[in-house]
Amino acid sequence: EDGVVGGETAFYPTPSRKGNGPAIVPELKAGRALLHRHGQHCALHEGGEKWVLRSDVVFA
Repeated sequence: EDGVVGGETAFYPTPSRKGNGPAIVPELKAGRALLHRHGQHCALHEGGEKWVLRSDVVFA
């Protein structure tokens, strides 16, 4: 046990799947990061309370 409690994120492959079938829930472990698209191409998802770290990468 690594002490991780709550904060899960559930993804639904299509909007019609929410509540109608199993969600995809990535396994939680301390030190892991979950990355996914936001905006127009964001997958339907819901999640518990969590801390968020934002980082931007700039190439010149």
